[in-house]
Amino acid sequence: MRIYDIIRSLYPTGYTTYDHFAERMKGNKPKFEEEHYRDPPCHAADAFAVAAVLLQRSGAYHHVLPSTDSKPHSRVLQVTAEQRAEWIKVGAAWRGDGSQVLPPPPPSVRQSWQRLWNARESQIYSGGAMTHPAWWRDALTIMCIADEACRDLGFSTQPGQKSAQALVMETPVHELVSEYAHRGLNADFPTFAEADRDVVCVLPKSRTPSVGCTMRSLSHYVAILPPVGLAQANWVIKPPETEPDVSLSRKPFNLLLVPFPYKVNAAAFVAHPAKEDHWGWFELNPHWCVASTPNARFSGNVAMNQLWEYIVALISMAERDVGQVHGIVFPELALSHSVFEEFAIRLKDFRHVELLISGLFDRLNEVEHKVRRGNFAAMAHFYAKKDGERGYALSIREKHHRWRLDREQIQTYALGSALDPNRGWWEQLELLNRSLDVFVVRGMHTVTTLICEDLARHDPCQELGPVPN
Repeated sequence: MRIYDIIRSLYPTGYTTYDHFAERMKGNKPKFEEEHYRDPPCHAADAFAVAAVLLQRSGAYHHVLPSTDSKPHSRVLQVTAEQRAEWIKVGAAWRGDGSQVLPPPPPSVRQSWQRLWNARESQIYSGGAMTHPAWWRDALTIMCIADEACRDLGFSTQPGQKSAQALVMETPVHELVSEYAHRGLNADFPTFAEADRDVVCVLPKSRTPSVGCTMRSLSHYVAILPPVGLAQANWVIKPPETEPDVSLSRKPFNLLLVPFPYKVNAAAFVAHPAKEDHWGWFELNPHWCVASTPNARFSGNVAMNQLWEYIVALISMAERDVGQVHGIVFPELALSHSVFEEFAIRLKDFRHVELLISGLFDRLNEVEHKVRRGNFAAMAHFYAKKDGERGYALSIREKHHRWRLDREQIQTYALGSALDPNRGWWEQLELLNRSLDVFVVRGMHTVTTLICEDLARHDPCQELGPVPN
């Protein structure tokens, strides 16, 4: 595969050059032509996508080393402290801090892109060569400068400090979020690049691994992620009318962990033996929480109100100990979708609570008015609006792997009356989507949810791991 093939696969219908962007600002709709590939993208995330994919597919990323006194191997990409400082300086200029005018790609990016384009017929992989191809350094230069230009992409800043690059790339996100918010829905946004999301996605990141040698080790602010069909990370941005919360970024974040339910009866495990005598399915019949129903109402529900009063009492006890509770976490399968949302609605009055997280045993489709049983992770992120009211963004995703109960677990949990210990019992789940939802908390930090089995198994979503912090 050639360099040209990679660029075309990422952008089969083209990308926004700076000339295109200028024309759009005038109200025109320029058409992308073949010769426009000669110019670099004007959005840093798109330049990053091209360079990072080239470094990844060629294997060049693991040839990058900081400069040392010893003479490097001819296939090593040595980077000096002076080069890093220059990339940071150029990237900052391209970023356009505190400006609403998008700067054009800087000369060093244009020059590296031109050399990359001149080498477009070169094969990506050159394993047998004694020296590294010259275009490797151009791709690394573009990637590092573009990464620096994306520094505050997806995160909150103090008013007026947002960079021009971030403002331009976040505009379609905010428009989508506002449109969906008016309809009472949440918008999924798996990439900030114009690249074909069936090939690669680009999202912000808040952590660079301190060990290992991967693509994640080379960038600080954005990362390339797998195609959405393999594993999707959704970057959840609060509506634009919310108050900034960056001032809280370095303050304590206190979690209240509620191990509810405190008792699970063996009868909650319902067996469905397979025709073969060595395995079967099991499903849960949760006796500890009311199931979801369309248009559920809880105002007169005694059990619900008792559970809510108990949660409020736990919050009060915790606050006497730590001052404020900022997040509340329930275990896997603890609540139903309806109860979770009722808790979220009631917690809007608790102004210090920023997160509610719980496992769910069902999910309500409010459009089709149907309830689907399963195993889900739910997260509600609360935010303050500029009018003083409080709202929340909601994330509900599916578990990625089925739990298998074996003889030892059945005996340990005393489930023999419900499940035959001579069989292996698989959790009866429909595995429809593999995704993670990433919330930006306090402007600068990220959080997502994983259910224990998803951490224990090899999963495509593990490649999304460096995204949250």
